[in-house]
Amino acid sequence: MYRFTSLLSITALFAGCAITESGDDVQCEGGKCDGGKDRCYAEARYNDGTCDAECPEADIDCFVMFDDQAQASSWFSQLETRLATTEVREPRALIPTTDARFKRMRELLDRGWASYQKHMPVGLIDQPPELVVIDDPVANAFVARDHASNKAAWVVMVQTGAMANQPDHALLGVVMHELTHATKLHVLPGTGDRVRIHYQIEPGDPEPLGYKQKDDPRAREAITAWRALGEDAGAYAYAELNGMPAPGSLLSSVLNAAVAKADLSTCQSTVTAVDALTAFMAAHTAPLTNLLELPTAADKAQLSQLTRAFLTDLRDVCLAGSTLDVFQLMAELFGVTPAQVAERFPMAEQVAVAGKHVVDQITYLAGDRHRRMREVAALLQQETGRDITTLRYFSTEEAADDSTVPVMRDMGLPVDSVGQFFLPLLSETARNECTAFLDANTTPPYGDLVDEHHATCWRVAHVQQLGAATGPQQAYSAPLPATPTSGAYREIAGEQLPRWRRASDDTSNALH
Repeated sequence: MYRFTSLLSITALFAGCAITESGDDVQCEGGKCDGGKDRCYAEARYNDGTCDAECPEADIDCFVMFDDQAQASSWFSQLETRLATTEVREPRALIPTTDARFKRMRELLDRGWASYQKHMPVGLIDQPPELVVIDDPVANAFVARDHASNKAAWVVMVQTGAMANQPDHALLGVVMHELTHATKLHVLPGTGDRVRIHYQIEPGDPEPLGYKQKDDPRAREAITAWRALGEDAGAYAYAELNGMPAPGSLLSSVLNAAVAKADLSTCQSTVTAVDALTAFMAAHTAPLTNLLELPTAADKAQLSQLTRAFLTDLRDVCLAGSTLDVFQLMAELFGVTPAQVAERFPMAEQVAVAGKHVVDQITYLAGDRHRRMREVAALLQQETGRDITTLRYFSTEEAADDSTVPVMRDMGLPVDSVGQFFLPLLSETARNECTAFLDANTTPPYGDLVDEHHATCWRVAHVQQLGAATGPQQAYSAPLPATPTSGAYREIAGEQLPRWRRASDDTSNALH
């Protein structure tokens, strides 16, 4: 089963306070902003026993604090058990405090925290965060929500892969990024909605700084609709996918869950179809965005042929006679009952998928979302004369990246340290392309709108731009047609597929 599901993953089935969210420059000293005149302080809302997630400075009531590193490690071990179950893998081991890698990371985190407090609003938090180092070769760092209390855990998790071949300043940059996810409560439900600033650019104009922008209602509606549909079915919406859900989506997880139940001995022709699809998609995926690009009609025709062959073989051969359905598979993904899933589906979709083979159920739902994504793009083009690639939003990831700039400057280290962490993690092809953009001082591709981690090369260029900015930065003011918002984008988006929070939803990640 491993080879088949791995192939599916390869083909797309198968990481603030950035100045401030309001876009106004704030002078902070000792973790206190506006000279300590924060309204939450005036109203004694900090440390009153109730978490106030909307206060601009970190409310101590919103955090699970630990007495020592051992207690933090014990807490993480429980989280890791849930993560491993969700991700169908074995729990990872932790590096002991006596390990040189832990000692290095502990020293860096303490240095970084000392500088972080000077520039970022941390409220009444005065103790350094705890540290957990995970034995995992994947380069990543993250923070997490405590499920039981719905509070942010005051501990940073760093995987050993993040420490390999990275200089201290780059590693410090990514850990300061994660501190912003923690102090700004980005791991709590709903925080991302309050942070986002939506706007649209004029093609060819210089890239603006997101935190300086004013939220544009039309851009907000279009982006929100696109992201909701993309979370269901993926970040791109070609009709030639024939309803095959695209990467990172809920329906791709459902399809993988169906494949995982297949008898591999009956699936050899499906494996052959996947191999062909894998090769095509790898050849047509843009290195800097990981998005599928089909520049010609022949490319689109070939994708249609390959996806149809795969989906037909999966249905008629590999999963022939299967009695699986989307309600059952989604229930298993979220740890609820099929009835709970079914009752939260729109009635029209319950009727539409009733009695269908599970592959047809999935492709019907994904194909419907892809169609509506194309409608969102068409409406945006009609209303603004600009395509979907001109949309932008300031995200929790951008906020966390931005926060590292003043901290690293205060430490006398490169202001783009977090970007220097990201760049070596790109493939050689992507790194070369990215370096060409950076050397030419031009803006790299933004990436997809679904994931809050904008394209990695764009993030590298962005922190360089922010680090080089001097004096007041003007807000972007590209003219927009006067057409008022009408709710049309929301109407196109309709209802999302039902979902429940999983352990992985309560963690940040440094990278896409």
